[in-house]
Parts: sequence; structure tokens; C-alpha cells
Amino acid sequence: MADAYRIGADFVDGGPSALILGDNLFYGHEAGRVFARAADTLDARRGAVVFAYRVSDPRRYGVVELDGQGRPLSIEEKPDDPRSPWAVTGLYIYDGQAPELAARLQPSARGELEITDLNRAYLEQGRLGSSVWAAASPGWTPAPPTACWTPPPSCAPWSSARASRSPAPKRSPGAWVGSTPPSWPAWPKASAARLRGLSAGGRER
Repeated sequence: MADAYRIGADFVDGGPSALILGDNLFYGHEAGRVFARAADTLDARRGAVVFAYRVSDPRRYGVVELDGQGRPLSIEEKPDDPRSPWAVTGLYIYDGQAPELAARLQPSARGELEITDLNRAYLEQGRLGSSVWAAASPGWTPAPPTACWTPPPSCAPWSSARASRSPAPKRSPGAWVGSTPPSWPAWPKASAARLRGLSAGGRER
């Protein structure tokens, strides 16, 4: 993953950026607080911010060890003997130095530039912060390939209810199977002028 910053250095162009794994899902009321705290941390002392989430089996993840104030002490990738239960989620925020630090990394035993090594480089500079999910709050699902279509536990009731109301049309050549075509949900329509106003910094009224 850290190789993304070597490849995308021109795109980042010296500015702050966020990197997220496509199979990580973030949700719930706690997310707003966690993201706001991350922004405050980055504004206060330029650097990088990782998002920590308590898990039952931290050996499956990158693990960050935190002090009593929630500041990172160490970070390691899939340790056999984890120093903490705090997994590093697949969302990272970096300042403009990320491409430079990524370019200095050496490939791991897997032959990859590891994101954990990039985070460790910030930690060694004293510029790695963290934003932590409350222990009892749902908010992160790292979806392995076998679970890509399974909703997080807190979303399951909503997902099941929606699925029971959603049409599942079948079509034969030239006609719908059944008496009438399915009725699809009506989505709000936005005028081109309204979209232009919003993209120019206007507020929806």
C-alpha cells in the first residue's frame, strides 16, 4: 500500500491526503467524532494519523500500542504476540511528506512496501497520531473476500428489511416475467443549475 505514494507523488503534489482500503467500511454515529479528532490531530502537529479499533484477535491486523493519552508507542504488522488489542484500520491520513518517506522504504519479506513501515517512519519522527473508536461502539468492518456481501452486524437489520422490499426482476427476451414491470424507488432529482451551485461552494436550501 505504501507504494501508492511513490506512484502517486505527482498527484499528491506535496499536500495532505487520505488513503483508504476499498474493502474497509466505516459507519455509525461514532465516525464523525473519530474523523474530527483526526483532523484536529493533523492540524495541531503535521504528520500522520491512524485510526485504531479494538479487536478480539489483533494478530490478523497491523497493531498500534497506545499510551494512556491515546498516543502511539509502537506499531507492527500482524504480530504473533500483539502488544495491544488496537488494530490499525485501513484508513490513513498523511501530510505532504508521505511520498518522500515512502520512497525511502525498503521492500518487506513479502516484497512489498508496507504501510506499517510508512506509519513507523512517522512514529520515529514523533509525528504519528491516532484517533480511537470507543470500545463499545460499532464503526469499522474490514471485509475479507468471503465477507464482501455480508453487512456489518449493526447494519444487518436495516439491510435485511431493505432486501425484503427490493424488487428482484427477471427478464425474458422482450418482456418482464410476471404481469407488470417492477416499480423502482424514485430517487430525488437535482437540476443542473443546482448542481453547479453546490459545486461552486453554494449551500443547499
